[in-house]
Amino acid sequence: MNRTYSIIIALLLSLILWISVALSDFYSTNINVPVKMINVPNGYTVSNFDSNKVNIRIRGEGWKLADILLGRTKEYEVSAEFDSGKRSINYSEALSDNAWIANDVQVFGIYPDSYEYQIEKVQNKKFKIFPIVNLDFRSDYGLASEISLFPDSITAFAPHSILRKIDSIPTIPIDFELLDKDVDMRVDLEYLTGVRYERNFTNLKFKVEKIVDKKIDNIEIKIKNVPPNEQLIVFPNKISVVLRGGINILGKLNEQDISASISYSEIIEDTLGIVKPTVSQPDFTNIIDVLPSTLKYTIKKFE
Repeated sequence: MNRTYSIIIALLLSLILWISVALSDFYSTNINVPVKMINVPNGYTVSNFDSNKVNIRIRGEGWKLADILLGRTKEYEVSAEFDSGKRSINYSEALSDNAWIANDVQVFGIYPDSYEYQIEKVQNKKFKIFPIVNLDFRSDYGLASEISLFPDSITAFAPHSILRKIDSIPTIPIDFELLDKDVDMRVDLEYLTGVRYERNFTNLKFKVEKIVDKKIDNIEIKIKNVPPNEQLIVFPNKISVVLRGGINILGKLNEQDISASISYSEIIEDTLGIVKPTVSQPDFTNIIDVLPSTLKYTIKKFE
């Protein structure tokens, strides 16, 4: 047993010695580093700054490269010098502001080597939030309400050059699968480059119900736009409608919630002696059938 421990310890010491020798050599590598703009005037921000990373070619001892590559996330800082307007960055000139790299390794190149940007005053504007959702329901279930957002609008902060290109703020895309119950959840807003929100999320809510059919009888036909010297009579004067929708929605409906009508202009244009009633139904329901689907009519004229 002692011999086994001795072998393991010897192997570990050999490994440590090998790593120590290997990391004492010099190596070259490339690193991608986020760019951080500092010394921006209060109330201003950097616009059209899409190049948010630089690729830096470096050479140094293995220990120092390991510290850069494996240590905490580094940022390449570039000073805006508390100025505004259109400016240009020369990334090499900012090396002296980044001691974490300039003091420990040699820098052979930075790509891109320069970038043009603009520092603009921050403005704010309120936008409607637009939900990006894909709904898939379990068999015999469906949507039973509007998709509501709370809040449904948000204030965005950005330069005018960015705000003028925005018409609404989208949520991150969300796919719902096999829905069979109500949804009430927090949803993050989509990140837009150069834009800051007063809050980064909204609450999304909608109802899901089992879908059923219901027949509603005794819906009275309303006659519209009849001249004062005429009378329009339809047969029959009441109809039935078969609706499909959420079980709770349909459970509350009666004949007063559905309207059916015929306009005098439809009668004038008719050549067959029958007309179809116009039926309107509540939201989140579909008309499956109208019984009867056509009506007969007669017109009486008065002297």
